[in-house]
Amino acid sequence: MEIELEIVNLDKPQTQGEAFSLVLQEKGGNRFVPVVIGLNEARALLMAANSVELPRPLTHDLILQAVEELGGQVVKVCIVGHKAGIYFTEITIQRNGESYYLDSRLSDAAVIAFKCGLPILIEASLFDEISYSTNNKRNTEDEEAFAKYFQGATQNDDDEMASLYYECLNGTKVPMNLSKATDKQLQILLEDALERENYELAAEIDKEVKSRQENGK
Repeated sequence: MEIELEIVNLDKPQTQGEAFSLVLQEKGGNRFVPVVIGLNEARALLMAANSVELPRPLTHDLILQAVEELGGQVVKVCIVGHKAGIYFTEITIQRNGESYYLDSRLSDAAVIAFKCGLPILIEASLFDEISYSTNNKRNTEDEEAFAKYFQGATQNDDDEMASLYYECLNGTKVPMNLSKATDKQLQILLEDALERENYELAAEIDKEVKSRQENGK
């Protein structure tokens, strides 16, 4: 038996470094699992959620394009194992009546599932072992980590999730929806993106700047 999970929160945890906490909650239930994902995967999820279109495909788009060109289709994403804080996820691809199974990081699998409109599934017995609840902890292995993730999960309401932003190295916060950013914010974010060698984001900013120039804004 498998349980369907929903993404209910994506936020920067209270730790140093470019990591984000992804909270997956049982559909129709109160149990959830917190997952740490990298900046690139977090950006990919947030851009997909906000329908941000890029001039060139990102890694996950390229993977899906390759699967499609080869006549395949992603049909299932399922968490099948967990060990020492690492989630083992399986992506199922069907092609010519046959099924192929790809081992994947949960962060990458979550992006692919989101882009394909698929739920993230998890084996029921595994979920019983590793999930948390708003009423009690299913797993007390790492209470400190739980507290950090739980605080992030409960403090972010819908209004906050609608106000996603990039945080620059100098502390400046810039709306992830670049159309809502000021010209000054775009300039700061562009310098930040170039310093981090994040050329994909730099291209997005350049596109927004040129669009404003063309429209006389």
